[in-house]
Amino acid sequence: MRVWTFQRAIDLINAVDPESLEAAQFSLPFCLAVAVSEGPEALLPMDPKVLRRSDLVGLARRVEMHLDPELDTLFPARTPARVVLETNRGMVEKRLDVPLGDPKNPMDQAQLETKFRGLAGGRWDPAVLEEVVVSARTLDTGGYERLRPILMGKHPGPPYGA
Repeated sequence: MRVWTFQRAIDLINAVDPESLEAAQFSLPFCLAVAVSEGPEALLPMDPKVLRRSDLVGLARRVEMHLDPELDTLFPARTPARVVLETNRGMVEKRLDVPLGDPKNPMDQAQLETKFRGLAGGRWDPAVLEEVVVSARTLDTGGYERLRPILMGKHPGPPYGA
């Protein structure tokens, strides 16, 4: 796998065998290895079990980072990268100038709800989590009144799963 990007991204620690989740999250090679092996949803949130996995470390070691002068001129207004993945079945290339979730490339409502459920699931009581989702969908038509008890800690039942 080869990545062409801007200098600031190359200057990150980019540890192929990170010792902590924080180091893993700031490692493009490791994040790419996790995403390719486990799917992009495995990054949100990243599970500590991915650390020290020899298959992921091996894949991260095969990621080559390269400076692309054209992409470097786009930073910081954009955070571009071009990734080339070569497999036995051929080559796939993708360029992205603005990542999903950036204000210039926002997620739609369904994507936001999926991300929220993924991040809060297992931490929040499922009924409370769904109440937050429904309330957020209807903020402009009174959803805040439904959301306020949760934010104030006065929702019936615990906000976190028992």
